[in-house]
Amino acid sequence: MLVVPLLESGASATSGETNVAHAVTLGVMSVMLLALTIWTAKGASKRKGGCFYKWGPTVMIGMSIFLSNANNIRQVLQDNDVWKSSTSGLRGFAGPGLFASSTAYICADSDSHCCPSTDPQYGATPWKTFYDSGCNATAGTPSCPHLDIPWTFVCDAGRGASYVQDFLALPCKENEGALLKGGHWGCTVKGAATNKDALVTLTNNTFVFGRKTGESTFRQAPNAADCAAEKIPLESCGWLNMMEHGCHQNMGITCLNSTGFAIIIVCVYSGFALLFIGSLWQAKICKKIDKARAQWGELRGENKSSGYTGHSPAPAPEAECKD
Repeated sequence: MLVVPLLESGASATSGETNVAHAVTLGVMSVMLLALTIWTAKGASKRKGGCFYKWGPTVMIGMSIFLSNANNIRQVLQDNDVWKSSTSGLRGFAGPGLFASSTAYICADSDSHCCPSTDPQYGATPWKTFYDSGCNATAGTPSCPHLDIPWTFVCDAGRGASYVQDFLALPCKENEGALLKGGHWGCTVKGAATNKDALVTLTNNTFVFGRKTGESTFRQAPNAADCAAEKIPLESCGWLNMMEHGCHQNMGITCLNSTGFAIIIVCVYSGFALLFIGSLWQAKICKKIDKARAQWGELRGENKSSGYTGHSPAPAPEAECKD
């Protein structure tokens, strides 16, 4: 039975249970494929023909042990810090470089868009801009007080609370920093000393970090009753909560980096292809198909050349025994 590899597997270790699951998956897959390889090798010794014909299925299935398990091996090595992951901020398909990091996916924003490197669709403008709700000017007018949320912050926020703290602590000023495409982002709220002050002023959001619980300062869901008491819409209250998984949130095929593409697409799927072909070869599927076609032709009365008439041939007379 073939098991299609999932692209939604975790990009980094999140818990002890996840680590165990990765190790168990690797062990089970390896044992199953090794057993199939041994069974194929025993059958190969009985096959007639050249060396390639005899041992081809065994070689294919043996290779599939390593190829189809490539992603499982990556996860186990990452879980145990043998192969380090990287969230250095290098984005795009190339990312930190082929096999330079065990991370298989590039960063994604809170809406599951792959974070841009030089993508003009996203990189030329801020991810979002908060405007003063009391400003009558058209949104986007420079005179309207606003705070730009840059892509660099959105894509990095999920890497840790320190990234959020650093952004909120920056002074509120115009042209605060460069965007990925060379433009600028900034803050034009008068009287706001920091980005945090500007955000609270513009959104009336007194629960910028959500409801603090445990060690996290911004990753907990806001308390609905407290938000209602402050007359803050729940979707705005504690809006930084949606940044929890700012990096590696969208673990889909469109957000694979070069390492992920090489391991999941090239290695894993080629491994399952070898397993599929080797299994059918071992089962002599071509001969069985030819035999089935011949039998089907006879049943339909199409095998005229053999003299088949639809009736069983008369038994040949038995030869007499000689002394």
